[in-house]
Amino acid sequence: MKSPLIEQKFKDLTDVLKGAAALLAGYAGRIGARVLFLFFAGNFYGAARLGELASVIAVIEILVMLGTFGFRRSLLEILGKEKRDESSQYNLILTALTFTLIIATALAIGLALVWDFVGLNMKTPLYPLFAFIIPFMALMEVLLTAIRFKRIVRYEVYARSLVEPWTIALATITFYFLGVLESGLLLAYMTALLAASLFALWGFSQEYSLKKLLTSKIEFSFMKRITAFSGPTALVDAIGLAFRRADIIALSFLTPDFTVGIYYGIQNLATVLQKTRHVFDPILSPVVNQTMNRRSIADAGQQLSQVCRWILTILCLELALMAFYAGPLLGLIGQGFAAGGLALVIVLAAEAIEGTFASAELPFVFKRPGLNLMLTATGFSAHIIGLYFLIPQYGMVGAAMSFAIAITFLNSMRLVAIWNIFHISLVRAGYLKPIAAGVIAYFAIHYANQVVSLKSGILVLAGIALGVAVYVAIFWILKPSREDREFVAYLRTGKKPVPLTPDHDFDQI
Repeated sequence: MKSPLIEQKFKDLTDVLKGAAALLAGYAGRIGARVLFLFFAGNFYGAARLGELASVIAVIEILVMLGTFGFRRSLLEILGKEKRDESSQYNLILTALTFTLIIATALAIGLALVWDFVGLNMKTPLYPLFAFIIPFMALMEVLLTAIRFKRIVRYEVYARSLVEPWTIALATITFYFLGVLESGLLLAYMTALLAASLFALWGFSQEYSLKKLLTSKIEFSFMKRITAFSGPTALVDAIGLAFRRADIIALSFLTPDFTVGIYYGIQNLATVLQKTRHVFDPILSPVVNQTMNRRSIADAGQQLSQVCRWILTILCLELALMAFYAGPLLGLIGQGFAAGGLALVIVLAAEAIEGTFASAELPFVFKRPGLNLMLTATGFSAHIIGLYFLIPQYGMVGAAMSFAIAITFLNSMRLVAIWNIFHISLVRAGYLKPIAAGVIAYFAIHYANQVVSLKSGILVLAGIALGVAVYVAIFWILKPSREDREFVAYLRTGKKPVPLTPDHDFDQI
């Protein structure tokens, strides 16, 4: 019989898998909406207008991340360390919401005033109103984080995977047929974000009492403390998002809108790999945080290592298939998009590296936020330098190369730092198994394509099936790790763990 600590370790991993499965199921719905949006926007609005929207989104999302002030992750640590009584939690949540509202509103006012001076070419009489979507989005992030503190992710699944993507897809089609071509994409994006924000508020009301929240106290003295603690994380989050949007912004200044539109399509397709890691984040963050606070950093390191291996196993299969079908996938978005095939492959490879090792920053977020800021800023600086030199020479391929080089550099620094400070090693020999399986699967499809074309018609499904079959076969031959076999054995027993503390219902996913 396993000890309570072993049972709890497996229970934590089970919670991570349950949360990831819920988000992954929701993401399947999101992919459908994203495909519909990209197809309609690319084919009917055109790559140039899509590029204009991409430039606006890049600026808006960075400001939202600043307005959220790092609470998407740091609020979990704040709620976990403060007193556990209900009134204290409500006070903290209300204080965080107030703090966010003040900062996000100030950023919205600033954007409305300088809209015409920051390269936002898509103009509409409603653009000042659009700037004020920033507070709504920032508040949504805080509300969803407060819900995740209870290890509940279903509302985030619905908001991000159903409400937001399907609203923008349907609104894009609606505005097109209404003849709103110049600002239709922008207005569709605004409508989707408003809908998701309102849904997040409704979800919060299901798990918390709005009456108790509104009658709680705003602890202004607490704002000083959360500024010191959450400030570095806020900058890390903003820089991290700018990391992914800097290439769009740079391309919007250095290349035509048509090129920006193609690269935006590339980024959207690459989110298939990006979101694979993100489906683990909402539940992995509170699990790792609680493990570090209640047990040990070593236990948290074991959790991170195992989850990183799971993520890499999924990513290698996705990378093999999407790299082979890069050109056809981009061609579906619209005319001329297939020219970005090489850039897509480079971005996909970078996303695989980031997806595998990005979770290494969690110990820094909770224990050394200042160092996390320094690492992220260094990686971002490398990206800016790369964009400056590579875009004029290689265009969108140069932007992709800069992103890949900077991502590799950043994650290398994280891995070295997490070993030196926390003695956590995330690089394991077991990572070679999915990598080898992915490489063999890619070349199996490639050589089969020399015999019969697997990139057109119904044979596309045959190519995908062949890649999956070869990948699974190779992975099975190389055998899963001992830790994975033990975890699967635990799942089969159906034993209930002995909880370490009674103050959370870990089964609410």
